[in-house]
Amino acid sequence: MHDSMTLSSDLASADLKLESMVIQACAFTPQACTAIILAGRRPEPDALQQLKTRHGKAAALIAGKPMLAHVIQALVQSGLIKEIVISSEHDLTGNADIIAAAKGVPLCHASAQSSVCGSAKAAFSKAGGAALITTADNPLLKPETVRTFIGSAAQHEGFSVGLVSKTTIDEKYPESRRTYYRFGDDAVSGANLFYLRGENAGAALDFWQSIEANRKRPWRILRAFGWSTVLGMALRRFSLSQGFARASHIIGCPVEPHLLQDAEAAMDVDKSDDFIAAETILKARQRTTQKPEKATEKPRESFAVFDLDRTLTRYGTFTPFLLSTRKGMIARMFLMLRLLRHMAFYKAGGISRLELKNRMLAITFLGMTPSEIEGAARRFATSILEDGLRDGCMLALAMHKMEGDTMVLATASIDLYARHMADGLGFDHLVCTKTTYTEGDTTPVRIDGDNCYGSGKYLRLRDVVLKGDARTRDQVFISFYSDHYADMPVLEWADVPVVVSPGIRTHAMAVNRQMKIVEW
Repeated sequence: MHDSMTLSSDLASADLKLESMVIQACAFTPQACTAIILAGRRPEPDALQQLKTRHGKAAALIAGKPMLAHVIQALVQSGLIKEIVISSEHDLTGNADIIAAAKGVPLCHASAQSSVCGSAKAAFSKAGGAALITTADNPLLKPETVRTFIGSAAQHEGFSVGLVSKTTIDEKYPESRRTYYRFGDDAVSGANLFYLRGENAGAALDFWQSIEANRKRPWRILRAFGWSTVLGMALRRFSLSQGFARASHIIGCPVEPHLLQDAEAAMDVDKSDDFIAAETILKARQRTTQKPEKATEKPRESFAVFDLDRTLTRYGTFTPFLLSTRKGMIARMFLMLRLLRHMAFYKAGGISRLELKNRMLAITFLGMTPSEIEGAARRFATSILEDGLRDGCMLALAMHKMEGDTMVLATASIDLYARHMADGLGFDHLVCTKTTYTEGDTTPVRIDGDNCYGSGKYLRLRDVVLKGDARTRDQVFISFYSDHYADMPVLEWADVPVVVSPGIRTHAMAVNRQMKIVEW
């Protein structure tokens, strides 16, 4: 009898504990809030300017949809968003893909301001006291990550920040390069997820606005928190919680860190390499979640894309072009000696490839007129077409022309001579490094924009082949020929990747990826 009463008492106690846990869980269930997506252009030059879309990278197609649509889809599928405010220069709420991604959740436009924080403050004024803030260049955002973050952040007044530990990122993406803030117990990267709740939350936006110009310079941001904080961070004396406690005191409102276990939450799209990585991940997700579509009857337009240096030609062309502007062996040797110093500086990592090209152009064309430079470019292109091409390239070019393929020359070479070579070989399009004439005597020619190399070449070529946003990837068929591993982003993107007379490293990468290898 006594045992029975004890068991009954234990069961009753367990029921009370369970009921208490349920009540607590219900009390912490977050209410649906407004989501603000910052989709405006930054005042500084965009590293993704190759994505020539009408409304910037927010509208750039990635894995078949505008980047912004992927973010909206994740927010809506979280089930915790009642309204989405899009802060941008132009009203994007009428875009069909964006409307489809919203699935009935109201969309609202807020005009982007002159700064990111100004845009956030203007949008937050419409949010009604609580809001999630994220960015349009966060296409890898997952619904479960949104739920986890809001569920944790909604329990706090003030400003909450989503973070991802370096350990979490390294475990899944060891080669990913992110900006980290290092504390005594962890190193973390921002996840472009913020949650504001309560009257004091606006103070965090005011402070954010004062430091946002240094968002990629962690130490300058830390300096805004005071030199004692900088010293403590340098010596790793503050844990993550201690660091944010100091931030709360300085800013004037509670600031809470929330560690997320999703490595992809920290992988926004700021650079060409980020874009390629994000599209690869998104396509992998689509293959695991979508049912295979029936083959379309509509024919795909075929493109034959060729690299230039050491693919069509027997050797590189940029330095030989510069040397060709001098008459006589002695003059060329003297110019080469002047160029070698900057080449060595580049090899040592002192300058970028773009800066190297600009320095070499300035040295070579000092004192020359545009007409003299154009004449030298024309003569050089003619000499290469006559005696500098690989033996097997003409057959491949002729084959694709007979098939009716659209011919594209995609090269890091400069347009001064590349356009003459493209015309001479019968290409329909040229994707290359562009130059511009300046009024300065010391630098008559400079690179206009970015160097068309690696992932930068991929984005420019993608824009030409897909006509910006007019085509989808499944509407085109691409054959691509290259000799170098720097073109691996394009080779992996192509339907038929062909590696031409590769070096050891490129050959190994091609074999590993089961790409066709030819010797011309």
